[in-house]
Amino acid sequence: MVFFIFLFIFIYSGFYIKLLSSKELDLSNLSNLNFEKAVYDYGRLLSLDIPEKEKLNIIKKYKNFFSNKNETLLILMYHDFYRDSRDTMKKYSVTVEDFENHLQILKELNFESVSMMDVYYYVKFGKKIPERSVLLTFDDGYKKFMYIYPILKKYGYKGVISLITGYVGSSWELNKDQIKLLKEEGLVEFASHSDKIHNEFKKMLQNKKYDEIEKDIKKSRDFFNSMNIETIAFTYPLSYGSHDEKLQKILLKYGFKMAFSGWNDRYVKPNSNIFSISRIEVSIRNGLNTKEKFKTFLLNYLENKK
Repeated sequence: MVFFIFLFIFIYSGFYIKLLSSKELDLSNLSNLNFEKAVYDYGRLLSLDIPEKEKLNIIKKYKNFFSNKNETLLILMYHDFYRDSRDTMKKYSVTVEDFENHLQILKELNFESVSMMDVYYYVKFGKKIPERSVLLTFDDGYKKFMYIYPILKKYGYKGVISLITGYVGSSWELNKDQIKLLKEEGLVEFASHSDKIHNEFKKMLQNKKYDEIEKDIKKSRDFFNSMNIETIAFTYPLSYGSHDEKLQKILLKYGFKMAFSGWNDRYVKPNSNIFSISRIEVSIRNGLNTKEKFKTFLLNYLENKK
């Protein structure tokens, strides 16, 4: 009986190896779902007791699913926008004109737009992404995002808005109808930026008020559920908390798979901390708002990546 069990396992393993290793892998349009299955198949194959030559063939065939370190992922962080003197200009603002210039430059330099799930799989598992990838993020959910939304559509770039959910519909934040429109049109994704504790978040963490923080995060998740919006990301208020393990457990509990910080580390790398994804702020206060400085920054960014 034992002999027949081992014989079955041997035959099945051989069949499994041939089946998976003979598949034609379409790498031109690798969806995140297919990538997840490929990672499973790849790990399953390598766990089997197979000849070294066959193992090398499998590695060779599957390696194109993964980053070869030529890829670069740039994540930019914007806040508010203004058009003219009638709008309030803040130190973290960017003019609408400058924002369009930024997208023109990104296009000229062949940056391709990616989604949050692309970022998740790239950072967590090393999934292959376009050689020059960019994700545009917009913190706080300012209603003047609608100034630049037509520009996003014009250039075909995706965006992630981090909502302070407890203030949706206030005098300065997007309302539910606008959020619904953006969701339905599919170019914009959403992340949580807390419910109402944004300004007190850093102090609350320092004082270890985890119960209060958890209640706020739950309220934020409840808002997204009520709007039928799926989100996998949390954006740390004031870019604080990315190395707090207890906070990360709370985020995981409420379905967040990753989190954005704001450490201005230029290069986001595979297999790094998924709960501390760095972004580059673009604003008046750091001087990257103008066309000339933005382009110089990108050229230096690409040169230093080599």
